[in-house]
Amino acid sequence: ILLLFLYFNKLNITFTSRCLTGTQKFINALNKQKQGLIIIRDNKNITNYNATLLNIPIHFNKIWQEYYNTLQPYRLQADETDAKFFLKFKDSSSDCMVVTIGVGKTVQAELELKKKYPHCLFLAADPDSYINADLVENKLNGIFVKRGVVAEDSYTANIGANLYGKNAGEILFNKHFEEPPIGFFDFFVYYNGKKVIDLLILDIEGSEFAIFALLAEQYDQLPVIICQINVEFHHDQRLADSFLRHRFLRNFNSFIRHGIFALMKIEMHEGLHRMFFVNYIDKICIEKFLC
Repeated sequence: ILLLFLYFNKLNITFTSRCLTGTQKFINALNKQKQGLIIIRDNKNITNYNATLLNIPIHFNKIWQEYYNTLQPYRLQADETDAKFFLKFKDSSSDCMVVTIGVGKTVQAELELKKKYPHCLFLAADPDSYINADLVENKLNGIFVKRGVVAEDSYTANIGANLYGKNAGEILFNKHFEEPPIGFFDFFVYYNGKKVIDLLILDIEGSEFAIFALLAEQYDQLPVIICQINVEFHHDQRLADSFLRHRFLRNFNSFIRHGIFALMKIEMHEGLHRMFFVNYIDKICIEKFLC
């Protein structure tokens, strides 16, 4: 047994050392990330939320800039200001699964990815099927799920969903949507048949705070492996109150210090944080993108 342990341990060391994740520079960058969020306080020692937010892209982009430049991820434009990122497959014939939660009446970024990897499979969810269903099913040849995805379990979500409607200000899901929302973990159980998600795109107008908390605290319970995440955080007070926004700082800090994702790139636009995370722990993700 000891010999087997030593043998497989040697294999893991050899595997890691030939990948970017095994280099000393990567380890140094990761250690800097794991030092956590820099909290900026005012002269009364109270957290300055806006100043802390503004510093996030400056701080973490500096940490990972060298690897971002080395890996040269695709920049996929969803619109003029909104870019999604995707690390290139080391083997272009690799299986490819893309999940979008919150379509938002555009699949331009997904279409750009499909041009590069035509074999990619697409699964998307949005509580509003108007335009979204046609885009996913006919443009991407993907599967569209007409449901909102929320952080709660599906039972709790059905009792009291708080989703953004088709019209600004309409937030009660049963005014516009026939299908009740589904919990984040349950969505992958019921609608996804793949074990590995190469790219997860999250853009859900406020609910991303709670889903991010799930990823920070319970990722190990997720029934899939996620290799790359693009998530858009909305710091608009209409979508996230003071408690939620400050809790975001705590969850974000936990995620970058104790999670399995490198924060490879952040962009800001009019109060939005668009973040690109890369899984550096799961072997399948390392093999696909970091070796």
